Amino acid sequence: EAERAKAQGVVTPEMLVILSKDKVTTATGRDLFVKTCTACHRDDGGGNVGPNLTDEFWLHGNAPDAIYKTVESGVVDKGMPAWGPQLGRERIQAVVAYVLTLRGLNVPNGKAPQGERMAAALP
Repeated sequence: EAERAKAQGVVTPEMLVILSKDKVTTATGRDLFVKTCTACHRDDGGGNVGPNLTDEFWLHGNAPDAIYKTVESGVVDKGMPAWGPQLGRERIQAVVAYVLTLRGLNVPNGKAPQGERMAAALP
């Protein structure tokens, strides 16, 4: 199902949710997350300079496509780089799929909540 979703060529919230349930995609996403995101979001997603990705508070939206846009385009005024040029679409999809698996984990000692409280936005 994940391969079929990727083959569609269009990034949709539904496609990202499908990828978040694929072990190969999320393992790839975790590897990329560790290499590119942990300096700001910690290895467990609990937040450091960047926000906690495991709680229910989000600065730029928690819908799968909002997370994709944040990773791809960045939020320069907040210090979030645009990863699109370095990672490309397929690797961003994997990172977002992995981030979707972190939501709701509320890791111990996570960074204090930032942004708005949002209910799970999975379709």
